[in-house]
Parts: sequence; structure tokens; C-alpha cells
Amino acid sequence: MRRRTKTLTLKRCKLSTLDGIFDKLEPQPALEPVEITKAPAKKARQSETKSKEVKEPKPVYRTYEDFPFLDLQVYAGLDCIATSELLARTFPIITEEPDFVVPNASGQMVKTRAPAIIESIHRVEMPAHEFIIDLELNGLEYDVEENRRYSRLMTEEVLMLEDRIFSQIGKRINLDSGPEVAELLYRERGFEVPFRTKSGEPSTDGEALLTLAGLDPMGGKYVTEDPALQFLADMVKRRDINSVHNTFIKTYVEDFVKRDGRIHPTYNLFGTSSFRITGEDPNLTQLPRAKHGYNVRSCYRVKEGNVFVAFDFSSAEVKILGALCKDPTLLKAIEEGLDFHSFSASQMLGIPYDEFMAVLGEKSNPLSKTYKTARQNAKALTFGILYGSSVNGIAMNLNISKEEAERLIALYFKTYPKIEEYVNNSHRMALWNQYVITPFGQRKQEYGTHKVFKSTAAYNAALRNSQNVRVQSTTSTLGLVVFSNLNEAIKKFGGMSICTVYDSIELEVPIERAAEAVETCFYYMDEWPVQTFDFLDLPIGVEGEIGTNWGNLETVHRGVTQAEIEAMISKMH
Repeated sequence: MRRRTKTLTLKRCKLSTLDGIFDKLEPQPALEPVEITKAPAKKARQSETKSKEVKEPKPVYRTYEDFPFLDLQVYAGLDCIATSELLARTFPIITEEPDFVVPNASGQMVKTRAPAIIESIHRVEMPAHEFIIDLELNGLEYDVEENRRYSRLMTEEVLMLEDRIFSQIGKRINLDSGPEVAELLYRERGFEVPFRTKSGEPSTDGEALLTLAGLDPMGGKYVTEDPALQFLADMVKRRDINSVHNTFIKTYVEDFVKRDGRIHPTYNLFGTSSFRITGEDPNLTQLPRAKHGYNVRSCYRVKEGNVFVAFDFSSAEVKILGALCKDPTLLKAIEEGLDFHSFSASQMLGIPYDEFMAVLGEKSNPLSKTYKTARQNAKALTFGILYGSSVNGIAMNLNISKEEAERLIALYFKTYPKIEEYVNNSHRMALWNQYVITPFGQRKQEYGTHKVFKSTAAYNAALRNSQNVRVQSTTSTLGLVVFSNLNEAIKKFGGMSICTVYDSIELEVPIERAAEAVETCFYYMDEWPVQTFDFLDLPIGVEGEIGTNWGNLETVHRGVTQAEIEAMISKMH
């Protein structure tokens, strides 16, 4: 007999509609339990067998396929009803345009209407969800054979380095044990401690070991002038290779590669308070750059006949800061395409930018090192302010006194007075409203700014976070909106989005449409934002690359022809 099923039509989704639903359903046959097969347990001792009753494992249901379809319909339908009810109850809240207090041009706090939350949902979250779904479904092609080759080479080199280290120190120790390495270096060998950990213990990290070896920790060199100190550099190299191998190579295929030969990461749209996308299984933001001859990114490739296209915003957070604070000096530097951190340093020193850059690039000039330090300080100040660092935090980061940090900050704000005004206004908005708003209408609560927390660490942290979150959230949200629109546009060329890492997007497109795809990327990431959003005065700037895999990308410029791209790809093969 053909079975008939009843259909439920819910015209008004209220929780009251759940009453009696189960009574209206046709009875279902009893479910047959599906047992999970377990490995046989070890044979118990005779005494234990006699004293304790051996219980059989409880049956469990494994997948949705083990349930009747109608039960699944009800299960899913209840989710829809609950979601609809939640929407009905929250709709008045998300559509409300509340009063929001902001400072005017005279510095007075005035009321304005804050954008409704639903505006951000329509403009940002909904398109972004579609983008993320595409990313997860598309995934990235993974070269298993390249992974195996790297695994073999890395294992062999680690063993070779260990033999060389043990031969030089005259014994075998656990090279991954900080205490054992410290014992060897500082007690047995009598090295002077170059750095200490936060707990006051002698440091054995890479920076400390390379310093002891007489090498610049940032220089990228691992061969010492003194052969007696080579084991120190070898320790660092061995540690680096071993870490990459264990994290990104050793079990990568078994853990992440699916049956289609691709890796499908999971993305979280709300992974951070700054609305920046996070990823896991695997977290591709952690992929290291090429080092010691190993480039694990080269394992990520595209299908035959396609090309790998990667586009990245250039210094996006600095330019968003300029868009929010409207500092004329900062905007001028951005418009002229200057190296912002060098420009900041030259302005703080009172030196013309061209002269500063000439000296900086002349390593033989005795002032070159001083100018390099000045640039590093200016960069640290910019990001310290962006990320809401305290004076003590900036002093610690630059390894200077608190008084010197205060002097540099005052000099920085003298160079960019509108940045200081932006910082103060962010604090005032957070104090008045207990939240701040981005140009996209997103709100970030700052509960720590409530008066009950005054004179506490939470209060000061909330104030600093208010200046940080406006820049970071605006930057990440702009990327989301741009990437969501670019994702739809690129489909017209038969391409697809395969990954996003911070301010970048990675695409896979047919080689015969590569030039069109590149131009489309330049348009959506460079021109389209300025045309679309009023708060942007200047393009953010974008850098594009193309190749056969993630590890062998070459720069492409606007106006590149199809013939030029095909020639580039041919050389890569």
C-alpha cells in the first residue's frame, strides 16, 4: 500500500503553533538501533571478570540516514519555526535607529541617528554568508605528491642537522627542551644571557640563539663566521623545519584532504570582535612563507587549465585610518603613494622625505641605521595607536623608557593632529554611548566605559579598544563587502573564490579568461569601493599576483594582456 503523509502549513510562525504538532503526525515504525563497531577490549583479569559485570556498549544513531525522513522534516521544521519567532521578536530592535552621540566640528557632543542594525545585515552579513559558503564548497586543490616530497626532505634534513649539532656539542640532548638547552648554553658553555623570558628565565628562542651565534635574527642567514658557533644556528634551523613539518606537512593529507583532492576549510564570519573572518580545519592564516628552501604554499595548486590569482589590499588599515580621521598630511602621503612609515619618520625628524629615503637606501651612510630605527619607531607608533596600545606597551615594544615613548607619541600627534583628534573622539563616543559604530553601521559594545568601571584596567582597555575597533572593523568589513561582490563577478569568467586570508582573496580561474579576471579584481578592489562608499576619499590600493600554485606567484599590473599572462604561466610550467 502506498503510504500517505500529511503536510503542515504554517501561515504564522508562533511558538503556539508547536502545540499538537506531534499528535498530527502519523506513527512511525520503531527505529532500529545502529551499533558502533569498537575495537575489542583487552582481556580482563579473571578476578575482575568475576566481580564486575561486563556491560555491552549502548547502541547509538550515527547519521541522519538512520532516521525516518518525516522525523527529519519535523526536526528541521521546528528550527525554522524557532528562527522565525526569534526574528519576529528581535525585528523591532534591529530596525530601530537609536540616538547616537558624536562630536561635531567644534568638539561638542551632539545627537544623531545611528544606522539600524538591519542595514548592516543586508549590506554586509547576508552577501558575506554567500561568499563564505562558496569558499567552503569550492576549497583548494592540494598536491599530495608535493606534500610527500616535502615530508621526506624535511625529515632527512632534520636528522642531518641533529647529527651535526650532537657531534659539535659532544653529546645528545633534547633539543626541544628549553631547560636542557639553557643548561648547555648558560651553565656548561658559559654564554652570556642575551634575553630573558617574562618569568626571568634565560631565553632559548630563535632570536637568542642567533644573537649568540653572532647573526642578525632578522637577517635570514644561518651560517656563522665562527664554525664553533654553527651549532647555535643549526638549532634554530632544525627547530624551524621541524615545526613547519609537524604543523603543515606531517598529517596534513590525512587530516584535511577530502575525496575530491581538495581542502575545504571552515570559515567563521563572526570569529573576532572586529568582524574579521577566521578559519579552521585548517587555519590558512597560519601558513608560513617560504623559509629554508621549503614553501608549503606550493602544495596548494589549481586544476590543469586554470591559474591561481591572488589579490591583496595594500596597507589597508593605515588608509582606513586616513579615511576616518581625515588628516590632510596623512591623506597627502597616501595620495602620492609614499612609503607611509618612512614619511612619518621624516616628518617627525624634520627631514625632507626624498632626503630621508636616499639616506635610508644608502647602507654605507652612517645615518642609514639611525633612519632605519626612526622608521621602525614610526611604524610601531602607527600600529600601536591603531591597536590601542598603552604608553607602557609602546615603550616595551620599542625597548625604550616610558618618558621617551611619551615624547615620540607627542611628536607623532604633532605630525598628524587629526589622528589624535580621532583617538579622543573615539573615546568620547564610547563613553557617551557604551558602543562605537563603524561606517557600515556595525556596533561594538564597550561595556568597560561605564562609569562604574572608572579608574580600572577594564575602563582604560575599553577606551583604547574603541579607537582600534573602528579601524579594524571597517577594514575587515570593507574586505568582506568587496570580496562578496567580486565573488559574484568572477563567476562570469568561470572562476571561483577559493580562499581569503585577512585582506586578501585567492581565486581559481580558467587561463583563457585570466586577463579579464585580473582587470575585474583591480576594479572591485581599487575603484569600486571609492565609487560606492562616501567615507572613502582615496582608493585603498591593491596588489595582484598570478601563478600555477600559491607558492610561485608573480606580480601582475593593471592592463596586463592575455598573451603576457600566458607567457608567464608557460615559464612557470
